[in-house]
Amino acid sequence: MSNKVGVISMAATAVASASVLLLFSLATPASAKLSTAYYRETCPKAEQIISDVITGKQISTPTTAAGTLRLFFHDCFVGGCDASMLISTNVFNRAERDADENISLPGDAFDTVTRAKTALELQCPGVVSCADVLALATRDLVVTLGGPFYTVRLGRKDALASTAAAVPGNLPSPNMTMDQLIRVFAKNKMTVQDMVALSGAHTVGFSHCSQYAEELQSACANYQEDPTIAAFNDVMTPGKFDNMYYQNVLRGLGLLASDAALAADKRTRPLVELYAANQTAFFSDFTRAMEKLSLRSSKLDINSSISVVFLAMTSSTFLFLCAAIAGFILLPASALFPAGSPAASFVSNPWLPFKNLSGCRHGDDRAGLAALKDYLRHFGYLSPSNFTDAFDDALEAAIRTYQRNFGLNVTGELDSETVSQIITPRCGVGDFINGSSAMNGSSVHGRNLYSYFPGTPRWPFWRRSLTYAIVSTSDVSIDRAVFSEVLAKAFQRWANATTLTFTETENEAEADLRVGFFLGSHGDGEPFDGQLGTLAHAFSPTDGRLHFDAAEDWVAQGDVRQADSDAAVDLESVAVHEIGHLLGLGHSTVAEAIMYPSLRTRTRKVVLANDDVEGIQSLYGSNPDYQGSSQSTPGSEGATETNGGGGAGRGWGWGWLILTAVVIRLWLD
Repeated sequence: MSNKVGVISMAATAVASASVLLLFSLATPASAKLSTAYYRETCPKAEQIISDVITGKQISTPTTAAGTLRLFFHDCFVGGCDASMLISTNVFNRAERDADENISLPGDAFDTVTRAKTALELQCPGVVSCADVLALATRDLVVTLGGPFYTVRLGRKDALASTAAAVPGNLPSPNMTMDQLIRVFAKNKMTVQDMVALSGAHTVGFSHCSQYAEELQSACANYQEDPTIAAFNDVMTPGKFDNMYYQNVLRGLGLLASDAALAADKRTRPLVELYAANQTAFFSDFTRAMEKLSLRSSKLDINSSISVVFLAMTSSTFLFLCAAIAGFILLPASALFPAGSPAASFVSNPWLPFKNLSGCRHGDDRAGLAALKDYLRHFGYLSPSNFTDAFDDALEAAIRTYQRNFGLNVTGELDSETVSQIITPRCGVGDFINGSSAMNGSSVHGRNLYSYFPGTPRWPFWRRSLTYAIVSTSDVSIDRAVFSEVLAKAFQRWANATTLTFTETENEAEADLRVGFFLGSHGDGEPFDGQLGTLAHAFSPTDGRLHFDAAEDWVAQGDVRQADSDAAVDLESVAVHEIGHLLGLGHSTVAEAIMYPSLRTRTRKVVLANDDVEGIQSLYGSNPDYQGSSQSTPGSEGATETNGGGGAGRGWGWGWLILTAVVIRLWLD
């Protein structure tokens, strides 16, 4: 991994001039484990702040993503993901970053962390560790380039020491033999499969000629005199995170000796062939490997600290940084951190990068539109194609249809309301299936807007007493008995309104319905995408499969509104919705209906609305004892959304005093 990227930039000059790292150690509580909700109380907007910073950085410097990814690897492989790579050399010690293996690390990568940390210090000083900043920035930059979203658990503490002597032999090198590479990964508890999946990061960035396979170095004229000579690792799609690297390796187009070794070794070639042919399999395994690596040797003991990291620079560079901080301070809080957004907006999910597309319209060309087109394809609004980042006629038409289905203002543009709806967690079942609408955008049943799957599949009249079995709970911490109780309640809500009955069985083979939790790619052609995004999916009658994404922060007991995580999802709410699909209902455009596709986090919605009742009764008839749901509770029980805004811009008195003193001192010097 040590030579995925080479970047020479102005930022590198600033980093090279750094000689001292100032560590302001702040006492923090010990953490028993990493958690996605670690900063929920202390810095709720942390992930959004980091995302905003890295997006701007990537737009201005397209090599940022590859450089940051490389920095993350180098940090985690030596002593764990502890930001020790950010500590500078001093007169007493040569730090990791100045080891021979790390000399070529790009300044843009360090600059990315510094910018994000600076922005965080203005909002929540001394709270977010640099190790967490680097982990989140890496994930978001991978997603920005079209790569997979993966969960980053937080709560790492920064290292207080760093030494170059710890590096040799602990970083993968492009000139290592396959046996050597496997040993280096094994030292970090990484398998051969992890190694091959992580090697796919070579699909972005470039390598210097000095690191090429020996037989290719002769093509780099004068590279020994000019060490900056380099070439893209992937000449086909250098700015896109995809599986092209593996295709190139199989064609003999890899630049590094390790590339050729991956294709030649019988232990790794089958995986290279799999990933070259199946990008979904690559993304799934890369996600798992990155989540595994990011947890490696995370420092969680009470003696660790959170470091406020600033590089000691030349006077002019430091003065520029002070001016930048002043700019942040002088801006109104509303400009930096808009209030009024739901809490879920500040919880990362695989669709969060779509926020950067707000304001796009026909004729625009912006990075990320191709990914949005693929999102719309997944839910049936576009046909499969080689998507580009052009806002074309097909995209405009798809957005109009999407807006109509969700009751939005139909403009064909990506206004803020539309983007907010797009990034909201939802069911994985498409709104259009095989080209047919499973979600009516206008009433075809009088005032009702329920819909069916194409062909109106239903359970036959001789199969109205259905059995269901729990088939997989190993990937979640929910007790099986608790899960069973949740399912019983969810099924009963539909039984109350119809002639159907449901009974749990231990016999999986003979059950009509099979329910379980699954991670990533799980064999049904509909891979899950990690936390939020797609919550679950189910298949129409008489298939009988219902799958929940095990990566979610499911709440199976208690009030979801009181959950510790801003990403908390009410299990029964999702179960009731997916059971509707098992019975033949498609999506509804009625926002209060159970069969509405989206569900915001920390929201409970379990009572059938009139639209749901009339839809299911049109398929199976009505239960003569049914009294209706409106007599007891509304269509949404306790549906609330918390607001993560407020508080920005306060308490800057000391900041002003310190900033003023520093600027005056530099001026006098």
